[in-house]
Amino acid sequence: MKKNIAFIFLIIYFFPFSYKFLMKMGFLPLNFGTYLYSANIIYAKSSNYFVKEGIKKKDKNNFDGAINDFNKALEINPTNIQALFNRGKVKEDIKDYLGAIEDFNQILLIDENNKLGYLGRGHAKNHLKDYKGAINDFNKAISLDKRDGDAYFMRGRAKANLKDYQGAIIDLTNQITNNFRIWGERDAQSYLERGKAKANLKDYEGAMSDFNKSIKFDRKNSNGYFQRGILNYEIGNKKQSCSDWLKSSSLGNVDSKKQIEEYCL
Repeated sequence: MKKNIAFIFLIIYFFPFSYKFLMKMGFLPLNFGTYLYSANIIYAKSSNYFVKEGIKKKDKNNFDGAINDFNKALEINPTNIQALFNRGKVKEDIKDYLGAIEDFNQILLIDENNKLGYLGRGHAKNHLKDYKGAINDFNKAISLDKRDGDAYFMRGRAKANLKDYQGAIIDLTNQITNNFRIWGERDAQSYLERGKAKANLKDYEGAMSDFNKSIKFDRKNSNGYFQRGILNYEIGNKKQSCSDWLKSSSLGNVDSKKQIEEYCL
């Protein structure tokens, strides 16, 4: 009997409108539609429902609407970590970094071992140029998950901002060579950041190799062309540097246009 009920609910899960047919055939009580409708109403008022709605709005850059939905989710369940995390990320999108940190702090009050809380807070601190504070948060995230590529990537960038270029190279190499998982396609960015660190240490051959790889992973990578142009100019290859800046400028990089006006015309 239990197996039959489970099978029926499985059918309804994958084919939501099949319950009418099942009622007609006598497999379900005639008032099942009322139960189903009530269940949908309850779900619509649940905290997770508003989280999902907020994420949809965030993806469409409707940040005010997203925050409103996350607020509703938290009114229903103040400890909903997904609501806090996503609201924090939206606040970052609108440059409310202190507000974002408040949300990530709240996550860590609920769960002091929540990796997302440390990653989010570290990222917001990076925006505020609190690089040491950001590194401390990324250290904690890595201690919780030694294979989190984002933590290595962002810690590497923070170290580079503190001019610890060797430390940055170690973190970015760790992320690249171990193929640690990352959010989205960040290979181009990883090679770009490592190339910049190598260039600052005057490892021009290594930097050129990384810039080439960055561009290979993303042909529309305007910053890759821009940085390679800077490096080509540094090593005396003016013709190639101007070619790189022209390509970068065509992809919308404003800094490349300035370089062209100053060095190529």
